[in-house]
Amino acid sequence: MATINTSYGHWKPMIQEQRRGISEPLRWIGEGWRVLMAAPGVSAALGITFTALCYLAYTAANAQPLFSATFLTLLLAVSPFLAAAGYAVAMQVAKGDRPTLAGCARSVAGRALSLGTFAVLSGLMMAAWVRLTGLAFALYYGTLGPSRSEVARVWVSGDAPVEMLVFLGIATGLLAVALLTVAVFALPRIVAHNCDVVQAVIAGLRTIKAQPLVVVAWSVVLLAMIGVALVSQLVLIPLVFPLLAYATWFGYAALASEQPGVRAGQTGV
Repeated sequence: MATINTSYGHWKPMIQEQRRGISEPLRWIGEGWRVLMAAPGVSAALGITFTALCYLAYTAANAQPLFSATFLTLLLAVSPFLAAAGYAVAMQVAKGDRPTLAGCARSVAGRALSLGTFAVLSGLMMAAWVRLTGLAFALYYGTLGPSRSEVARVWVSGDAPVEMLVFLGIATGLLAVALLTVAVFALPRIVAHNCDVVQAVIAGLRTIKAQPLVVVAWSVVLLAMIGVALVSQLVLIPLVFPLLAYATWFGYAALASEQPGVRAGQTGV
C-alpha cells in the first residue's frame, strides 16, 4: 500500500493498489473536498475565473446564437489550462506544500505546449459536433445549406422535430463522453509527467481498458455534478469546478498507480 504523507492540513490521502470498486469516485470527491478546504483562496480564484468565462460564453451565445459553437469552442480551449492549474493545486497539497497562484501558473506554463495541443484536440472534437449538427439540419431540411435565418429560428424558437433533437442529443452525448474520458486521464498525466498528448491519451485509454466500471462510474459522477452546476445557473460553478479538478487528480493518481511500469510515487503526488 502506498501512502502519501503530507504535513499540510494534517491529511494523509491514500492510494491503494488494488482493484477498484465503483464507489471509488465518491472517495475521490472526498479527497478533492479536503484540498478545497486546505486551499480555499486558490480554489476560489480558479472557480471564479472559470465561472466568469462560462458566463461570458453563455452571454455571447445568447446574443449571437449562430456562433454558439464558436463560443463553446473558445471555452473548451481555455478550460484545460484552468483544469491543469487545479491539478497542480492538488499535487502541491498532497506533497505537503502550500499552493499558490504563482506556483500553479509556473506549472501550467511549463506544460503549455502539451496543454495547447490538447486544447486543439478538444476544438477538433467540437468541430466534429458542429458537423453532426449541420448534418441533422440537412437531414431535416433536405438540403446541405439551410438558410441562417431558418437555423436561427429553429434554434431560438425550439420547434425542432423530435428526430433532430434525438440525433443532436446522441451527438452531444458522444462528444461529452469522449471529452470526459480523454480529459480526466490525459490532462492529469500531462501535469504529472509533462509528457506529450499522444502518450497521455494512450495511457488514458489503457486506464479505461483496465478499469472500465470505475471509469463509467466516475463519468456518471462528473456528468451529474456538472449538470447540477449548470441547473444552478452557474451559481455552483465556483465550487464544483475546483472540486472536480482536485477529485480528478486523485482519481488519476489512484488508477495510474495500477498501470504497468507506473508506481504511485511516479504520478507526481
